[in-house]
Amino acid sequence: MKKFFFALLLPIIANAAGNTESSTMKLDTAPAAAKPEGFAPFIGLGTGYSTHTDGGVGEGVPSSVKLIGSYYLKQAPLVFDLGMGLHNQQFNRVQAERGAQNSAAMEAAARYQFANRIQVGPVFENLFNQGAAFEASQGDAHFVGLQALKEFNADNWLIRVGGRALTDTNVPSQTVNMFLAEL
Repeated sequence: MKKFFFALLLPIIANAAGNTESSTMKLDTAPAAAKPEGFAPFIGLGTGYSTHTDGGVGEGVPSSVKLIGSYYLKQAPLVFDLGMGLHNQQFNRVQAERGAQNSAAMEAAARYQFANRIQVGPVFENLFNQGAAFEASQGDAHFVGLQALKEFNADNWLIRVGGRALTDTNVPSQTVNMFLAEL
């Protein structure tokens, strides 16, 4: 998976290294729109704590970095996200032999946006090839939960701050929960 992300970044790096002329791209210095409409890209960072019903499998510190595409509906106060990124799980001392697990992650979310720009809604996360680490019934570990974010403008940036609470969907007879703070 690391090779896949590197392959995506390679053309950008090569172009930047080979371009000796000044850029013709003009950046808009006007503040971001108060309420965006249409597509908006985000870089997401998150960290938190994962727990297990009996302190066993899955307990530790999850963290992630993602590229997220958000779509704001024009006719309704709804926001939809789809993103890919990297997930890291540092397991607690009970599972020290597992060490850290890294994997690709996919996220999908739908949120209602209130007039004060607080967004609340369901979120789904798939951790690719992490089923064994969480003792899931499949090769991937699946989590669903609730996400709450506050969105605001800072100069020409659109920023979200919030959190999410997730629980597993494919770990039989056990419960793994994740609580994450997000930027």
